[in-house]
Amino acid sequence: MHSLIQLVLVIWSFIPVLAYLLAKSIGAQGQANKVTLFISGVVIALVEHGFSYFNLLTDKQHDISTAIVFLLFFLVAYLPLHKQQTADL
Repeated sequence: MHSLIQLVLVIWSFIPVLAYLLAKSIGAQGQANKVTLFISGVVIALVEHGFSYFNLLTDKQHDISTAIVFLLFFLVAYLPLHKQQTADL
């Protein structure tokens, strides 16, 4: 039973990553470094936690909050959060 819980946790944690990778694979042009992605992840996690904390979603509606998190990470791939500057020669 313990290994099943760990497996579900690992699969569940890949949902945001899969959203970002899906957006990149279909042509998202946003560029972000690892610090920007980490901060975006923390903000999105706080938003997801806020859904339950402020009773916007009940405990039985976690699938809706997961879909919202998927959508937010999908949109992060399109945002130009960190653009690298290139010097013209």
